[in-house]
This record gives sequence, structure tokens and C-alpha cells, in this order.
Amino acid sequence: MNKPENRFQRFFGRLLKNYLDSVIYGTFCAVVIYFICMLVFAFMGHTEYLGGAALMLLFCTIGIVAAMLTHHRTGFHKYDPELIGDCFVGYNKKCRLFSEALSDLFNKRVNYALNGFKTLESDFADKTTDREKGVLAFYIGRCYELMCYFPNAARYYRTASESGFTDGILPLLQARCAAAMGDTEDALRIYTGILEEPENRFRHVVRTDIGKMYLHKDDGVNALKWYSEAIRLRENYAEAMGGAAIALTLQHRYTEAEERYRSALLNNIADPVGYTSYYKSVLEAARAEDEKAEDCK
Repeated sequence: MNKPENRFQRFFGRLLKNYLDSVIYGTFCAVVIYFICMLVFAFMGHTEYLGGAALMLLFCTIGIVAAMLTHHRTGFHKYDPELIGDCFVGYNKKCRLFSEALSDLFNKRVNYALNGFKTLESDFADKTTDREKGVLAFYIGRCYELMCYFPNAARYYRTASESGFTDGILPLLQARCAAAMGDTEDALRIYTGILEEPENRFRHVVRTDIGKMYLHKDDGVNALKWYSEAIRLRENYAEAMGGAAIALTLQHRYTEAEERYRSALLNNIADPVGYTSYYKSVLEAARAEDEKAEDCK
């Protein structure tokens, strides 16, 4: 059951977001009303207000031009502009709904994001282009992946690919879903395809991804092979060192594992606290196996 403070946090978080989203439209309406009032006063003969109105109009024009130039340089979308491109660009309901769902996703409100994207999929199917359908399918797949519904994620990633979504991140996420579902052969096929694309910007994480896949299958030998290759190429170095430490521990090669473990920490592995806990739990399990084997002699 959700704690009351969590419900209040979500409520006020949504309230604040709605307020911030409404500032632009509210300010625009206020400015329009102000100029209408100035025109009414001018027609009534109160021309002393026109100087202030003209000055405000000048400032508004400067602000609008500056905002337009900034918007043009940074792109329409705040998040993932390189993935979305010119899809969902505008201020109609469809585009607003997409922007809100995207904001929810990047603010870790994955359930809200999924609901928004699914609403777009069902209610605006006849108003989205093929490219927009591909982008939408990608983000629905991403939501399902973050929620660990990997079959659903894989299905939407496939739809995104069929709809023309071609960014290099897509095959990486498809491979990760295949690995999470235990389909090692399909995952290896996709990972190998990424390695064969020199221009793919995610090639540097593929070998550590494959190593992690084998770790989850308790296959320390194959995991170490891929982690060692990543270390040799200095790809995703800290993660490769950390994975190699786990793989060596599974093989009961504790001295080498300790060296890799320390190197991973020294090279700023992501989430060092979580990683240390993981490493120690694997080490404890491996030593327990040693003790059990010794008792059986």
C-alpha cells in the first residue's frame, strides 16, 4: 500500500507540473487581454496609456524572437530531440500529449508515461504519420522494458523497426530484451550485428552487455571472455572490470577477482555501493560452495 506522504508527493508533483505547463499559455492570455484593454482605452480617448503599451509590445516582441531563436537552435523537444526529429512537433493535443508522456518518462513516472503513450496509440492512430508511429512504438517499448515486461517491450521495438525507426539504440535495446527473456542466440545475433556497424555509437557497450548476459546464466567462463575483450579494447572499462571480477569469482579465482574488483572501484564503476554488495554476495556464495566441497571430501 502506498504511504500517505508518497501520495501527497505525487499529487503536489503533478500539481506543480501542471502549473509550470500552464505558465506560458496563461501569460500569453494575460498579455492579449492587456492589449485589448489598451485598445479599448485608446478608443475611449485615454491615449496616455499608449506609451506603456508600446513599450510592453516591444519587450514582448524581443522576448518572442529570442525564444524562437533558442527554440530553433535547441530543437522542439526537450528530451531526445535526436531520436524524435520532426515528429510530434506542434501545439495541438496530439503533440502536447506526447510531450507530457515524454516528460513523465524522463522524470521516472513510467506508469503515467505508458498511459499517455498508449492513449496516443489508441486515440490518435489515424492522425499520426508512419514515422510518428515508429517513435511512439519505441517509447512504449521503452516503458515496458523499464517495467521489466520484456515480451511486450520486444514486440513494440519490432513495431518501431517495421515503422521506420532506425536509430542505433534500437538494436541494442532489442538485444537486451532478448537476453532478459533467455534467448541467448537471438541476443548474440543482434549484438554481433551492432559490432559489425562501425558507425553505431553503442558498440562500446556491446561486449560488456554480452558478458552480463552470460553472468545471468551463471556462465563465468563465457562472461570472462567477453569482459576480457572489453578490457583489452578499453570499452566501458569500469563496467568491464567489475563484470570480470564477478566472472572470476564464479570460477573461484579469488585473487584475480579481487584485483578486478578494486580496479572497477578505482575507475568509478556506476553505483559502487550496489556493485560492492553484489560482488560480496557472489563471493560469499562461492566460498560457501568451497566449504561444502571440502566437507564432502
